[in-house]
Amino acid sequence: QADLNKAQTQLDAQKAAELAAQNKAQEAVNNLFASQNPANDAKAGLTQAEIDAAQALINQVTDPAKKAELQASLDKAQQQLDADKAAELAAQAKAREAVNNLFASQNPNGDLKTGLTQAEIDAAQALIDQVTDPAKKAELQADLNKAQQQLNANLVAPNAPQVNNITDVDTKITGKGQAGTTAVVKLADGTEKTGLVNASGDFSIVIPKQVAASTISVTLKNAYGVVSEATTVTVSGLPQPVINPITISDVTVSGTIDVSQYPVTKVRLSINGAPKTILTVGADGSFSYYTGNLAVGTTIEVQYIGPSGAYLTDSLYTGTAVVTEQEVSLVLNDMTVADLYITGTTLANHRVRVSINGLLKATVTADASGNFSYLSSYLVKGDIVKAEVLLGANVAKTVSTTVAEAAATELVVNEMTIADNTVKGTATPNAKLRININGVAKAVVTADASGNYSYVTGSLVSGTEVKVEQRNAFTGAYDTSKTVIVSGEIPGLLLTLNDLKAPEGIVSGEATAGYTVRISVNGTVRANTVADASGNYTYNVGVLTGGDVVKAEIRVGSEYLLPTEKIVKAEFSLNPILDTDRTITGKAPAGKTVRISINGVPKSITVVDAAGNYTYLIGLVATGDVIKIELRNTETGKYEEFVERTVTAESEAGQVTINALTDADTTISGKTVPSGKLRVSVDGRAKTVITADTDGNYSYFISGIKADEVIKVELKENGVYGPFAETTVTAAPVVE
Repeated sequence: QADLNKAQTQLDAQKAAELAAQNKAQEAVNNLFASQNPANDAKAGLTQAEIDAAQALINQVTDPAKKAELQASLDKAQQQLDADKAAELAAQAKAREAVNNLFASQNPNGDLKTGLTQAEIDAAQALIDQVTDPAKKAELQADLNKAQQQLNANLVAPNAPQVNNITDVDTKITGKGQAGTTAVVKLADGTEKTGLVNASGDFSIVIPKQVAASTISVTLKNAYGVVSEATTVTVSGLPQPVINPITISDVTVSGTIDVSQYPVTKVRLSINGAPKTILTVGADGSFSYYTGNLAVGTTIEVQYIGPSGAYLTDSLYTGTAVVTEQEVSLVLNDMTVADLYITGTTLANHRVRVSINGLLKATVTADASGNFSYLSSYLVKGDIVKAEVLLGANVAKTVSTTVAEAAATELVVNEMTIADNTVKGTATPNAKLRININGVAKAVVTADASGNYSYVTGSLVSGTEVKVEQRNAFTGAYDTSKTVIVSGEIPGLLLTLNDLKAPEGIVSGEATAGYTVRISVNGTVRANTVADASGNYTYNVGVLTGGDVVKAEIRVGSEYLLPTEKIVKAEFSLNPILDTDRTITGKAPAGKTVRISINGVPKSITVVDAAGNYTYLIGLVATGDVIKIELRNTETGKYEEFVERTVTAESEAGQVTINALTDADTTISGKTVPSGKLRVSVDGRAKTVITADTDGNYSYFISGIKADEVIKVELKENGVYGPFAETTVTAAPVVE
């Protein structure tokens, strides 16, 4: 039994081991399938390792039936796995082929193939999506992404091209753009021309000539058909030179060209088809060339170099002009025997040949206004004057005129006075005139073209006979004459002399402007002075005394006329009064009566002594009191003239100042007591006596002072010149 039990035990153990092996194998096989059910398909993601592991477990099962069952399920899984592997490899192969086909030469390491489309990339993506191997799928996806990036870049439109200017003579269009793209040129008529942009980014496309002002658009298209924005250019028309009309009288060819259309700097000038010269074009497009006079029918052409570098010979771009005839103007003015000049008008700056009685006299040139003249001197009645205008060496027009008798003109001699120094009048134009004074011939003068004449005779005395004789152009005799007698009366001649009062010596008055006035004192000539432009004269003769006789005379020629005299009135003055004075003194005409008042109240009457002095004991006075002296007119008995002074403080007495002077100054000035009498001296020589104004200011006109001279001003107090001020004249600064 023991042995049986042992056998039973071993058998049970074997059964248990077998059952365990079957269970493990069954579990492993079940795990190969979806939902662990061998009746289903193999699970997703099944691997060969899992099948191999399950096979190892099946190999441990000893029950033939169970083992066969398990093996059948495993074989099913193996078959499905093998089928999935085959499908994966096929999917990988298709995906790889599709991805490789996206690139040039099927090389994913290179660039995309030409003409690749998004549809091809999308189809390759669909095949990659069928690949289940993660590593292989990632590899394929990376290559496809590279293709997608390149395609995306190529699908961006190129930048618009740069297009060079084009003219209506150009046969190609040029510009710059993205290398490798195609330039598409759309012409105005809708036709298109294409060309490749080279590796340097340049393109040049042949086109037919275009009409000026038409438009051309240019785009760039890349290999994927993506088109740039268009660049539009307008065809510019080349300018045609314009030659100004030219006639046989012109000597210069000129014209213009529109340089704003095309930058023309030089033009070629041809005459009758033969190139003549190259001209520089101005900034304004103008050009000109001196040709001299050209014959009628001469052809002038102007051409310039176009964009091609050659001269444009097409008529559209060539300026043309033909020399034409012109109505040549030539006018010869009528002439009389009185005319000295042959005159007329013609073409500006042209030569005119002048002949008299068939004899060539001169060739003259008209000025810029066309005027010409020739001094022919005297011609006689019947002379034939001929003028010929020349164009080059040829006579273009001839005109003639016959010299006629001059129109009779009355001889006129203007009236003369002793103020005149010139004989004047009118006569036959250009006539010879002989001037006689008191029967003596002095000169022969010629009247101008208007008949006016004049001769300076100098000053003539009253009664002088002036005769003018006119020469007969035919006989040569002076057979016409007129005579005038110089008059001593001068209309409008003026001379006045202002009243004078001692001691001041300023002589003044009015006189005809510009005339000289002679001044005498007591029969002695003291000065000659000239009336200014306003008709005033003035001169300082020095100190005058009452009774002096001053005379003024105006000079006309060599004579002194209109003598005017004034008797100097005696001095009537009141000396300065201080608040300490008890007596007042002054000057007045001898024997005259004066009335003294203080602050408007009459105080006394006194008589001037024989020396012209008066004195009065007035008593106490105060600063500011006004002392008034009135002079009685013996004829009327009335007190008419007066002088007055204000009493000043003793502390202010004797004050005199004088301003600095240079040799350029003409006025002596300063300050002293109000109404003070001042004597002015130069280097010790008394010049004049002046009176300060009521504020004490004084001034005196003086001329011709010199550096280092001493100017002295003395104040008269109580009849005596005492306090003084002086200054030495200095040199004025030199102005550079």
